[in-house]
Amino acid sequence: MPRPKKNVALRRKCAKIATKASVVAAKRKRHAAAGSADAPPPPPPPPVASCSREPTSAQKRKSLVTEQKEQPQASEMKTRSIFCEETLKEIVESMLCPSCCQNNATAKFTHHQIDTYIRVECSCGHVVADTKKGVQVKEKCYPMTTLLVYCMMILGVGYVGVDKLISFFSLHHFTRPTYVRYARFITKTATYLAKSVLEKSRHAVSDHFASKQDVEQVDGKFLVSTTFDGSWHKRGHKSNFGVGAVIDVDTRLILDYEVCSKVCFKCHTKVKQMERGEITATEYVVWLDKHDDCDANYDGSSGGMEAAAAVALWRRSRQYDMIYKTFVSDGDSSAFRSVCRMYQGAGPYGDQCPVVKAECINHVAKRLGTGLRALKKTKSDAEKPATWGGRHKLTDVVIDHLQFYFQVSLSRKVGTTASEMREEIMSTFFHCTSTDDNPQHDRCAKGERSWCFYNRSIALGQQPHSHTKMKVYFRLEEAQKRKIKAIYDRLTTDEMMNRCLQGITQNRNEHLHSRIWKICPKHRNASKMLVDFAAATAVCNYNVGYSESNLAGLLGIEPTLSMEKYLQNMDKTMDSPFRRKMRNKNLRRDLEYAAGGF
Repeated sequence: MPRPKKNVALRRKCAKIATKASVVAAKRKRHAAAGSADAPPPPPPPPVASCSREPTSAQKRKSLVTEQKEQPQASEMKTRSIFCEETLKEIVESMLCPSCCQNNATAKFTHHQIDTYIRVECSCGHVVADTKKGVQVKEKCYPMTTLLVYCMMILGVGYVGVDKLISFFSLHHFTRPTYVRYARFITKTATYLAKSVLEKSRHAVSDHFASKQDVEQVDGKFLVSTTFDGSWHKRGHKSNFGVGAVIDVDTRLILDYEVCSKVCFKCHTKVKQMERGEITATEYVVWLDKHDDCDANYDGSSGGMEAAAAVALWRRSRQYDMIYKTFVSDGDSSAFRSVCRMYQGAGPYGDQCPVVKAECINHVAKRLGTGLRALKKTKSDAEKPATWGGRHKLTDVVIDHLQFYFQVSLSRKVGTTASEMREEIMSTFFHCTSTDDNPQHDRCAKGERSWCFYNRSIALGQQPHSHTKMKVYFRLEEAQKRKIKAIYDRLTTDEMMNRCLQGITQNRNEHLHSRIWKICPKHRNASKMLVDFAAATAVCNYNVGYSESNLAGLLGIEPTLSMEKYLQNMDKTMDSPFRRKMRNKNLRRDLEYAAGGF
């Protein structure tokens, strides 16, 4: 019986490495022998050409608002450590007083939540150290406790996370009302910073349009193309909180945002107390008259929050001397209709400047996939259950490809005409439904570099391969093809194509929503205060970056070296040109819209 071969590939690899090592050793010996003679020095290496990358969209956006500042030196920053009180007492007892040169010093600790201050005093009356001097306290909020609450709010864990952390670290405990007081102070500071950042952003947008030529103006106000989208804290139509934001298309800066809330927990608590008989109706009315900071600013269904936020944002645009001319939405026209019905149907800017609706090309392509999936579910009585599914049928993979081809066709014909955009889209439909017996490539691109394999082969004088080798190949009945074409016709009308000619997407709004709900997770309960904090923090991070929107200074917290390094790393990640490419690598791997791949 022959001996089995084991690890053949590994042995070949080791032999190849050994051969390469022997070749390198022989070269070194020859170079050493040649170096002993009077040989001329080797020529200098050629200069490396400097490659300056084009700044990313995040860098361009932040450069419009932020200014270059000197970074503090690492030696000027402090570092923090956690010590045991008993250990500090032992160290203090062994200290010598600089006044009497005796080791009679004692340590006295003062606690303010987790902030602990030590006062070292000798029996002679000399105060050796007092760490409470010079501490900046704002609104009775001490810095370390403020920093802890701020971090927990960013992580979205709330008081439960604070309670766990201080329990396991054996820090000084504080109650939930104290946490709410700190959180309210942090939210107020974050909202103040967000207002300042938005004001600078609006000035940057005005300067951007003022530097351009042939910019449309009405009564000295610039016409700004904006994207708007709303998002909810809970999925479905039962959310108590919603957020809507307006983003400029040219500079990609957030111009304004609105938070809608259906509930106020203070009012809810008082109503429950009145129902239980703890307070009377008269006491409730007296309290309600003094209740000026009610969180409920919206009364209606959860689905109507988006329209209410749009109306509030377009109404405030008049105060900022801006005209939001273009309204880019995701297809839901309720918000657009609500804006157009403002001021008794005259619109936010009157009849002389109506708001124009545009479509997000990503959502238009998504509607194709939604329509095709709905078509598979609505089967007639004459159709068999397996009519739409199976090989060379309308499967989910085929629908994903068709949706992607629809989206790329829209992007290819941006800035052209509605008829050209429609022809490009319909060419993908007829290309995918072509067969060897019935090729339909008259609308596909012509030439040797065409994405259509059939027209490219004809241009090169070659015989086209079979249509069954295409990624998307239909073998459906004519009646089924007509139903699919009806969906294409509905999405490629002149009105729809004219709304897509600008090629605008709502990716920036979706990006902002992901930032907001990372801070305020959807699977956790929240309050209006936490949603306000999440929206303000996300807006600041989006417009100016993490370092510029750091709340430490406003909260009375001294920056540390580790804090600055973390914020700088977050900014580098935000500015990385490869971040989006790596994120979409796996999504686009099987959906390449390249020559020969379609």
